[in-house]
Amino acid sequence: ALSPVCEEATAEGVVVISFDSLVDTDEVAGKVVCDDKEFGRIGAQFIVDQLGGKGDVVMLDGIAGSTCSENRTAGAMSVFEQYPDINIVSQINADWDYAAAKVAVEGLISSNINIDAIWSQGGAMTQAAVDAYNEAGRELVPMSGEGSNGFLKVWKDNLDKGFTSVCPWYPTYISTVALD
Repeated sequence: ALSPVCEEATAEGVVVISFDSLVDTDEVAGKVVCDDKEFGRIGAQFIVDQLGGKGDVVMLDGIAGSTCSENRTAGAMSVFEQYPDINIVSQINADWDYAAAKVAVEGLISSNINIDAIWSQGGAMTQAAVDAYNEAGRELVPMSGEGSNGFLKVWKDNLDKGFTSVCPWYPTYISTVALD
Protein backbone atom coordinates (compact mmCIF):
# COMPACT_ATOMS: atom_id res chain seq x y z
CA ALA A 1 0.00 0.00 0.00
CA LEU A 2 2.90 2.39 0.65
CA SER A 3 4.73 1.68 -2.62
CA PRO A 4 2.88 4.34 -4.69
CA VAL A 5 3.41 6.92 -1.93
CA CYS A 6 7.13 6.17 -1.85
CA GLU A 7 7.35 6.35 -5.65
CA GLU A 8 5.56 9.72 -5.64
CA ALA A 9 7.83 11.09 -2.90
CA THR A 10 10.94 9.87 -4.74
CA ALA A 11 9.71 11.53 -7.94
CA GLU A 12 9.37 14.79 -5.98
CA GLY A 13 12.99 14.55 -4.83
CA VAL A 14 12.33 13.27 -1.31
CA VAL A 15 14.93 10.78 -0.11
CA VAL A 16 12.98 7.66 0.91
CA ILE A 17 14.55 4.82 2.88
CA SER A 18 12.36 1.76 3.35
CA PHE A 19 13.02 -0.27 6.50
CA ASP A 20 11.58 -3.18 8.45
CA SER A 21 8.51 -4.16 6.37
CA LEU A 22 9.83 -3.19 2.97
CA VAL A 23 7.77 -1.59 0.23
CA ASP A 24 7.40 -3.47 -3.06
CA THR A 25 9.18 -0.92 -5.22
CA ASP A 26 12.75 -0.13 -6.15
CA GLU A 27 11.88 3.58 -6.43
CA VAL A 28 13.51 4.37 -3.08
CA ALA A 29 17.01 5.51 -2.18
CA GLY A 30 17.67 2.47 -0.02
CA LYS A 31 16.28 -0.45 1.95
CA VAL A 32 17.33 -1.56 5.44
CA VAL A 33 16.11 -4.94 6.59
CA CYS A 34 17.14 -7.98 8.57
CA ASP A 35 16.85 -11.46 7.12
CA ASP A 36 13.24 -12.33 7.92
CA LYS A 37 13.43 -15.68 6.12
CA GLU A 38 16.29 -16.68 8.40
CA PHE A 39 14.28 -15.48 11.40
CA GLY A 40 11.43 -17.79 10.41
CA ARG A 41 13.75 -20.65 9.57
CA ILE A 42 15.47 -20.53 12.98
CA GLY A 43 12.16 -20.74 14.85
CA ALA A 44 10.86 -23.55 12.65
CA GLN A 45 14.03 -25.61 13.01
CA PHE A 46 13.79 -25.24 16.77
CA ILE A 47 10.19 -26.52 16.66
CA VAL A 48 11.11 -29.46 14.42
CA ASP A 49 14.03 -30.37 16.68
CA GLN A 50 11.85 -30.18 19.80
CA LEU A 51 9.21 -32.43 18.23
CA GLY A 52 11.61 -34.92 16.70
CA GLY A 53 10.31 -34.10 13.23
CA LYS A 54 6.64 -34.92 13.85
CA GLY A 55 3.71 -33.21 15.49
CA ASP A 56 0.91 -30.68 15.24
CA VAL A 57 2.02 -27.06 14.97
CA VAL A 58 0.14 -23.77 15.22
CA MET A 59 1.61 -20.82 13.32
CA LEU A 60 1.11 -17.26 14.60
CA ASP A 61 1.86 -14.87 11.74
CA GLY A 62 2.19 -11.10 11.73
CA ILE A 63 0.22 -8.69 9.55
CA ALA A 64 -1.13 -10.36 6.41
CA GLY A 65 0.61 -9.11 3.29
CA SER A 66 3.51 -7.35 4.99
CA THR A 67 6.88 -8.36 3.57
CA CYS A 68 8.25 -9.02 7.04
CA SER A 69 5.45 -11.44 7.92
CA GLU A 70 5.40 -13.12 4.52
CA ASN A 71 9.17 -13.67 4.58
CA ARG A 72 9.19 -15.03 8.14
CA THR A 73 6.45 -17.48 7.17
CA ALA A 74 8.31 -18.46 4.00
CA GLY A 75 11.42 -19.15 6.07
CA ALA A 76 9.44 -21.33 8.47
CA MET A 77 7.72 -23.21 5.67
CA SER A 78 11.08 -23.93 4.01
CA VAL A 79 11.83 -26.04 7.10
CA PHE A 80 8.38 -27.48 7.85
CA GLU A 81 7.96 -28.68 4.25
CA GLN A 82 10.99 -30.94 4.71
CA TYR A 83 9.16 -32.88 7.44
CA PRO A 84 6.04 -34.68 6.19
CA ASP A 85 5.03 -35.58 9.76
CA ILE A 86 4.81 -31.92 10.78
CA ASN A 87 1.17 -30.87 10.46
CA ILE A 88 0.20 -27.21 10.45
CA VAL A 89 -3.14 -27.44 12.29
CA SER A 90 -3.84 -23.70 12.34
CA GLN A 91 -2.26 -20.58 10.85
CA ILE A 92 -3.48 -17.26 12.21
CA ASN A 93 -2.56 -13.67 11.43
CA ALA A 94 -2.33 -12.16 14.92
CA ASP A 95 -0.67 -8.95 13.69
CA TRP A 96 2.27 -9.15 16.16
CA ASP A 97 -0.30 -8.10 18.75
CA TYR A 98 -0.51 -9.55 22.25
CA ALA A 99 -4.31 -9.21 22.53
CA ALA A 100 -5.04 -10.70 19.09
CA ALA A 101 -2.72 -13.64 19.72
CA LYS A 102 -4.14 -14.29 23.18
CA VAL A 103 -7.70 -14.46 21.86
CA ALA A 104 -6.57 -16.75 19.02
CA VAL A 105 -4.67 -19.14 21.29
CA GLU A 106 -7.48 -19.18 23.85
CA GLY A 107 -9.83 -20.19 21.04
CA LEU A 108 -7.51 -22.95 19.91
CA ILE A 109 -7.13 -24.26 23.45
CA SER A 110 -10.91 -24.32 23.96
CA SER A 111 -11.39 -26.12 20.62
CA ASN A 112 -9.34 -29.03 21.98
CA ILE A 113 -7.32 -29.50 18.80
CA ASN A 114 -4.00 -31.17 19.43
CA ILE A 115 -1.14 -28.66 19.65
CA ASP A 116 2.38 -29.98 20.10
CA ALA A 117 4.15 -26.66 19.47
CA ILE A 118 3.59 -23.05 18.48
CA TRP A 119 5.72 -21.30 15.89
CA SER A 120 5.38 -17.56 16.38
CA GLN A 121 7.03 -14.73 14.53
CA GLY A 122 6.74 -12.20 17.33
CA GLY A 123 7.60 -12.03 21.01
CA ALA A 124 4.33 -10.41 22.10
CA MET A 125 2.37 -13.17 20.35
CA THR A 126 4.44 -15.86 22.07
CA GLN A 127 4.06 -14.08 25.39
CA ALA A 128 0.28 -14.15 24.85
CA ALA A 129 0.38 -17.86 24.00
CA VAL A 130 2.31 -18.65 27.19
CA ASP A 131 -0.16 -16.61 29.24
CA ALA A 132 -3.14 -18.33 27.58
CA TYR A 133 -1.68 -21.77 28.35
CA ASN A 134 -0.93 -20.85 31.95
CA GLU A 135 -4.37 -19.34 32.53
CA ALA A 136 -6.01 -22.47 31.07
CA GLY A 137 -3.89 -24.66 33.35
CA ARG A 138 -2.33 -26.37 30.33
CA GLU A 139 1.19 -27.74 30.18
CA LEU A 140 3.37 -25.45 28.09
CA VAL A 141 4.48 -26.69 24.67
CA PRO A 142 7.62 -25.57 22.83
CA MET A 143 7.13 -22.15 21.28
CA SER A 144 9.40 -19.99 19.18
CA GLY A 145 9.56 -16.33 20.12
CA GLU A 146 11.44 -13.13 19.49
CA GLY A 147 14.11 -11.42 21.56
CA SER A 148 11.81 -8.79 23.04
CA ASN A 149 11.97 -7.74 26.67
CA GLY A 150 8.45 -8.89 27.57
CA PHE A 151 8.88 -12.32 26.04
CA LEU A 152 12.30 -12.85 27.62
CA LYS A 153 10.78 -12.13 31.05
CA VAL A 154 7.96 -14.62 30.41
CA TRP A 155 10.47 -17.24 29.28
CA LYS A 156 12.52 -16.74 32.44
CA ASP A 157 9.40 -16.84 34.63
CA ASN A 158 8.39 -20.21 33.12
CA LEU A 159 11.72 -22.01 33.18
CA ASP A 160 10.67 -23.92 36.30
CA LYS A 161 7.75 -25.34 34.27
CA GLY A 162 10.18 -26.72 31.70
CA PHE A 163 9.32 -24.08 29.12
CA THR A 164 11.76 -23.93 26.26
CA SER A 165 12.04 -21.55 23.36
CA VAL A 166 14.31 -19.83 20.89
CA CYS A 167 14.16 -16.16 20.07
CA PRO A 168 15.81 -14.67 17.02
CA TRP A 169 16.36 -10.97 17.48
CA TYR A 170 15.22 -8.15 15.23
CA PRO A 171 17.18 -5.14 16.47
CA THR A 172 15.21 -2.07 17.46
CA TYR A 173 17.98 0.16 16.14
CA ILE A 174 17.08 -0.68 12.52
CA SER A 175 15.23 2.67 12.32
CA THR A 176 18.40 4.47 13.38
CA VAL A 177 20.33 2.72 10.61
CA ALA A 178 17.68 3.85 8.14
CA LEU A 179 17.97 7.44 9.38
CA ASP A 180 21.76 7.34 9.14
